[in-house]
Amino acid sequence: CKRPSGIIQLLDDESNFPKGTDMSFLDKCHTEHSKHPHYIEPRPSAPKFGIKHYAALVWYNVEMFLDKNRDILRSDLIDLLNSSKNKLISTLFTTEPASITSSTSRKRLLSVASKFSQSLSQLISTMSKCSPYFVRCIMPNADKLPGYFNESLVMRQLRCLGVMETVHIRRLGFPIRVKFD
Repeated sequence: CKRPSGIIQLLDDESNFPKGTDMSFLDKCHTEHSKHPHYIEPRPSAPKFGIKHYAALVWYNVEMFLDKNRDILRSDLIDLLNSSKNKLISTLFTTEPASITSSTSRKRLLSVASKFSQSLSQLISTMSKCSPYFVRCIMPNADKLPGYFNESLVMRQLRCLGVMETVHIRRLGFPIRVKFD
């Protein structure tokens, strides 16, 4: 089974393609993800796609997607910012733009999607090294009496703690990660 390309990967690939356009990116998204239950194609052909996130359906307009993803600061502008006398501004940017070296040893500037993907990978890596546990205490009744269970109080606490939403999200299958070989 071929691993599907995610939307961020498709965006990054299309941004690096010299003749890539917003509509060619959208076409690739439709081709790659049209059968996925959380991917929505608009009925009348429009420059957008939808994704059913756990909280709600979100529509993404692809106009200027590639330009925004190629949002790269020129090196002379970075040099100017680094030479600022303002301490905060001078530390905002590295001396050279972030880049990756491909197998052909050609340097390619990182796009917004690449930086986001790297940041997300670092976050997941950091979190996987930890073992966080959360203890949630539920009061069975306001009077702290043994053998008495106030159902409305317990349900209100479960909702406030996000337990009901977590159960709903898990039933939808969002936290499950499908592994590809």
